[in-house]
Amino acid sequence: MDEGRAEVEVHRERDQLAEEAGRLFFDFLNSYVEEGPADGQDGEGGNSEPVPVYVRQLSTMKQLNISTVYVQFPHIQEFNDDLAEILVAQFYRIEPYLKKAAHTFVEKHIQELAVLPSGEKATFWVAINKLPSVSRLRDVRSGEVGKLIALSGTVTRTTEVRPELLMASFACGSCGTEVNDVQQQFKYTEPPSCPRCQEKEKWSLIPEKSSFIDWQRIRLQENASEIPAGSMPRTIDVIVRNDNVEKAMAGDKCEFTGTVIVQPEPSTLAAAGEKVQGVSRSGQMRTDGVVGAAREFGKRELNYRLSFLAVSVSLASDKSALSRGQEDDDEATVLESFTPEEREDIERMRSRPRLYQSLVTSTAPQVFGHEEIKRGVLLMLFGGVHKSTSEGISLRGDINVCIVGDPSCAKSQFLKYVADMMPRSIYTSGKASTAAGLTAAVVKDSETGEFCIEAGALMLADNGVCCIDEFDKMNIGDQVAIHEAMEQQTISIAKAGIQATLNARASILAAANPIGGRYDRAKTLKQNLMMSAPIMSRFDLFFVILDRCEQSTDELVARFILNMHQRKLEQVDAEFDQGQLRRYIRYARTIDPKLTPEARDLLVESYKRLRQNDVRSGGRTAYRITVRQLESLVRLSEALARLHLDQEVKSKYVKEATRLLRMSITDVVSEEVVLEDDGDQNSTEQQEQTAEEDGSVVDQATNQGSGGEDTDKSPPTKPAVEKMSFNEFRRVINKVVVYLRSKEAKSGGSLEAGAASRKELVGFLLEDMESSAGPEGAFESEDALLRESKRLRMVLGRMLKTERILIELPNQREDISKDDRLLAVHPNFDLES
Repeated sequence: MDEGRAEVEVHRERDQLAEEAGRLFFDFLNSYVEEGPADGQDGEGGNSEPVPVYVRQLSTMKQLNISTVYVQFPHIQEFNDDLAEILVAQFYRIEPYLKKAAHTFVEKHIQELAVLPSGEKATFWVAINKLPSVSRLRDVRSGEVGKLIALSGTVTRTTEVRPELLMASFACGSCGTEVNDVQQQFKYTEPPSCPRCQEKEKWSLIPEKSSFIDWQRIRLQENASEIPAGSMPRTIDVIVRNDNVEKAMAGDKCEFTGTVIVQPEPSTLAAAGEKVQGVSRSGQMRTDGVVGAAREFGKRELNYRLSFLAVSVSLASDKSALSRGQEDDDEATVLESFTPEEREDIERMRSRPRLYQSLVTSTAPQVFGHEEIKRGVLLMLFGGVHKSTSEGISLRGDINVCIVGDPSCAKSQFLKYVADMMPRSIYTSGKASTAAGLTAAVVKDSETGEFCIEAGALMLADNGVCCIDEFDKMNIGDQVAIHEAMEQQTISIAKAGIQATLNARASILAAANPIGGRYDRAKTLKQNLMMSAPIMSRFDLFFVILDRCEQSTDELVARFILNMHQRKLEQVDAEFDQGQLRRYIRYARTIDPKLTPEARDLLVESYKRLRQNDVRSGGRTAYRITVRQLESLVRLSEALARLHLDQEVKSKYVKEATRLLRMSITDVVSEEVVLEDDGDQNSTEQQEQTAEEDGSVVDQATNQGSGGEDTDKSPPTKPAVEKMSFNEFRRVINKVVVYLRSKEAKSGGSLEAGAASRKELVGFLLEDMESSAGPEGAFESEDALLRESKRLRMVLGRMLKTERILIELPNQREDISKDDRLLAVHPNFDLES
């Protein structure tokens, strides 16, 4: 100690109630034993007496180098009910004595933990969790100040970890007297006066004798399900210290245990121009104290606010089966977090013979049909494998899915299901979201005046799913803002002197309505959507839902919905519940399957075929096939391997992934066109035979094209009926119109000279199919040629009678057969329509 400087200890009165609580707490830590065997650990000397729970915890504290004793509140209630009541009613009052008891407890059993390398006493903290009730953030009032309560909510912002002055030592600037152990009242607090010279203002901090602790402020917002109708969500600042810092990230749904505290409003910390200052007539700033009311202009009003001092942080229990950072967990760590019953359940699910189909039917069971969409959503939940190159470039493993369709087709139900199913999932609407709201915003901190980053929806959904409804209603500028997040999975910000690259490793599940509210089958997907080509190429899968009027399907859907309203959840027939799915998905996401040589070769061949079909289709596909679609095939194949808990990506997974992607790209307009025979060349017996031969193929195409929606598998009532995909029907129309128009142009524009018979048109179409097929030919046999000829006649009949694209020339003889009657293009028909 410097010469002439004396140390003065701060005198404190004894608190007998708090001291008694500390003594009881020490006895609890030293002697509490759970009922039953204590994890099979015996005491010294081979005795069967179990080791106390918190004595065993000391070895974990030493191994992890932490200074927090984690205590479960039900254990305290079981040990001493009076101690539990005192903790709840007077927690802030007795917390320092709990920490002293913890230090004595550690010093008794492991003395080296109780002393720092510098020789000073170590400080130990007590974290109490698992309170029997959790309070709503909206119910926090001043009556809870100092009590032990638990709060739950969603973290929206976290500050950086800073040092907090906990216990300070000051030196008087006049006489040099030291005052130690000055407790800080949530702000910089100096002694009221020097005990020797009565000096009040000249104090200097002694850092080496003061106690600092890690400190972080968290902004907590109440859960969406707890917000009353017509109310704004409430927020509260949560202060965490020591080992609790960096436990909660933006987007986590957490449960905090601690006490409500009162803090003075930090108006004195505001920047210049943001507060009112009283100035006297002489120009000097007044130094009046804080008063209870603003009696005159310039006086500052006394204002306090409620904050929450947390002693324990844990993830909310509603979705604890899937936690943040699941991609970083290894298989052993995840299995250890499950109970033996849960591990057995996963093995039973794994050994099911039709596991893929069982998981599909258990996905969104409240939605009728749409099995193909459920397959895509299920694979999105499993996800692919995240990779990074040697240069540090990351390759995304998350799968993005877009559902497009007519209104009232359960698009939003899929989004709501995923948002409720997965942790860190955000549900938002494209119309009500901006670019900053989706990515991140730079805002000014009201306390420090510094600029900080406010997390957007994609940041909050990091390692989760961001569900965006009404995706087509977003402004083009807002769509451009998520380009980087969808592919690179990062968000770059350069605003207000902040240059940062933030993680947004989230899958995107989007729902969009077509232009005009109804999907136009005559147009491509690009023409039906208000989306740019770069956005469309970043989606791995597209699904189109069409609202078709079919009596059998409408009846089944109506009965399903009415049973849901009548019996509620009893109508839902799912093989696995949400808890089983969460556990299975969490375990499956720890597996990193590798490509086999056979799967790699099949991926190359599938990509080549997709590229060739894209060129041949003449731009009628959903979007251009690029390397991104090859990566989509890889991600989908890896997701299928994870679904089966397979360490290798096999050829069968690649085939299923290719089927899903091909349906998404080329068969996106998969509505069938019904073709009916007009009875010109075939008898009834021949029609029945043809329908019987092709019935199974037609039914299969119908079921696949409707995305699992068409469940009417009854045989057709009209035997002479066939179906053709709309894309193929449209291609035949274009070929016929171009052929007749070119013939009309060669004849000088005469309608009669440009006409052709049905026999001539069928012959032209068959020759075109032969030439397009190449040397191997288009037809395997003469029967196949006859069936195709009959089908083309049906197409021409529909063009004539239903579509009114073709007309018969007038003044033809009545004895001419229908096959020889001359047909021409309707003068008002426009090919571009």
